[in-house]
Amino acid sequence: MESPSPFRILTVCTGNVCRSAMVERVLQAMLDQSSPGSFDVRSAGTHALVGQSMTAEIAQLVRDAGGSDTGFESRQLTGQVLAEQDLVLALTREHRAKVLEISPKHLRRTFTLREFGRMVQLITEESGSAIEWSATAYDRWKQLIPAVTSVRHQVIGTAADDDVVDPYRRDMSVHHQMLHQIEPALAALSGFQTRSVEAQA
Repeated sequence: MESPSPFRILTVCTGNVCRSAMVERVLQAMLDQSSPGSFDVRSAGTHALVGQSMTAEIAQLVRDAGGSDTGFESRQLTGQVLAEQDLVLALTREHRAKVLEISPKHLRRTFTLREFGRMVQLITEESGSAIEWSATAYDRWKQLIPAVTSVRHQVIGTAADDDVVDPYRRDMSVHHQMLHQIEPALAALSGFQTRSVEAQA
């Protein structure tokens, strides 16, 4: 039986109307496919356009990826927002630094999305992983954080490897570049959860 407490994930970018908004809605949809109700994915911006919807271009990309843009409103990143989170996924190294400036205690559970995706992919592929696959979704993901930290040295990258381009007010070629950058990480997180569910079957 899964834990009644959802595992809480926060995605962070600048205005919270493009990158983090898309990751929020697409990742939520992906995780809900295998474990509905086990995850609560939200987002915030370091300089949020508070109360605004995601941009029309992002809304279309979200729908194309199987997510929903309904009811989205951007919000400002604050210490109170961070206090509620089990995992924080920043869209650039600069966003990650801002998270830690606001809440240094989140050091061990804050990563860039792309960095985290590479580590999760490595953990998922390791048959000798320390993850207790039979645990609840909440406990598996709590175990995932120290597990990825232990392999961080194997996936160290540059800013070009970790950062996701900002498509705000730019043409669709930049939106597709953003999509290309985030897709492997989203697939890795979805794959980890799928393996977890399969291990319980």
